[in-house]
Amino acid sequence: MRKQLFINYLKDFLNDVSGSSTCNINKLVKKSKNNYRIRDSLILYCALSGESRTKLLLRFSKSDYFNVVTRVNEDNFLSDEFDDYDFKKIWDTYINKIKVYEYDNITKSQVHKNIIKKMNEKNISNYRVYKDLHLNPGNVNDYLTNGNVKKVSLNIAMAIFDYVRAY
Repeated sequence: MRKQLFINYLKDFLNDVSGSSTCNINKLVKKSKNNYRIRDSLILYCALSGESRTKLLLRFSKSDYFNVVTRVNEDNFLSDEFDDYDFKKIWDTYINKIKVYEYDNITKSQVHKNIIKKMNEKNISNYRVYKDLHLNPGNVNDYLTNGNVKKVSLNIAMAIFDYVRAY
């Protein structure tokens, strides 16, 4: 899986905390009145997305966020001047999510070594693995032959390992 950009993470985060699948600024501003998590992520999203979203936020919020949204940018949103907002918590959550993907890739790489060892011991072909498990042949072959950990999920890698271990 590709590394998710912070701005895309903010969109997903807004959807999660607002309970809706929209990035409609007007709707989110209405929801942000009662929820500081929506407010903080919305301010950060608009400030980092560009001038057009910032203007929409200011228009729909009746300039309630003017003082903060006009000062926030990519270089300073983690500074101490914004301690009243949860920008640092949002960033830390994003970084932790990125680290999970990195740890998954390390685990899939280690599992790959064990799979190859078992496949060689038991003389199991790539064909047998993806046919019996009903997996995508191209992705499984790339993972098994080249060790490309981005082609399979951790669950698929573990399923392959369980299969070759029990074969």
